[in-house]
Amino acid sequence: MTKKKIIIILSVLLLLMGLQMIFAPVLRRLPFLTGMVPLLPTPAEPVNSLSGVLDSKGFNNITVVTYNKAYKVKITDKTVITGQIPMLPRALLSLTSGQPKKIGFNDLKDGQGISVNTLVDLRDQKINEFEATAVSSTQVVTTLGGTLVDKKGNDIFVKAAAFAASSPSFQTYTVKTNKNTGFFMELKKISLNDLKKNSQIIVYSNGEITGREDINAQYIEVLPPPPLPPTLAPEGR
Repeated sequence: MTKKKIIIILSVLLLLMGLQMIFAPVLRRLPFLTGMVPLLPTPAEPVNSLSGVLDSKGFNNITVVTYNKAYKVKITDKTVITGQIPMLPRALLSLTSGQPKKIGFNDLKDGQGISVNTLVDLRDQKINEFEATAVSSTQVVTTLGGTLVDKKGNDIFVKAAAFAASSPSFQTYTVKTNKNTGFFMELKKISLNDLKKNSQIIVYSNGEITGREDINAQYIEVLPPPPLPPTLAPEGR
């Protein structure tokens, strides 16, 4: 083989490797090309975690889909299941360690974002079933921000953007409070009676609120009114 042919072959190989690195991450997301696009070089270190979407739940197992590949993940009594780091009003931020709280298997819902840890090395493309050491849910909506439009007893009514709406729209949510609900405004504790109509508030729930029209409030925070625009000086001064 001549030196010229060797140079041509090496140039073609380098070009193909460059195209793979540029286009493979995009093409791999297309369902009809799954399994056809060459993978990037296998990581040198073990891969013991993955992130995806919880597609379905079975008896002590969940199916997690990531990059159009489905994994059956076994949940045991040793699997640690946690939710997101709790969202809190500003007045309580100093009281939290910033650690996600433990939840149960039944708290995992279809369609949630999921992160999974395992002792199995997931670099092996033949693996599609494994046992989880830890599972954490992500993308869980636990807060609602909107305008307080009415009050009735211990319930308040908040106008806010509708969840999962195909076009921008608003709806009124019923927010239920009780003796354990905390009320705050500008870092100070207040009461239900201090809530005024047309105030901008944030409702904090201790559970998923997507798809619900009634929400149990753990905390309610009243936002300060927006600053007034600066007064313009008269012309000529």
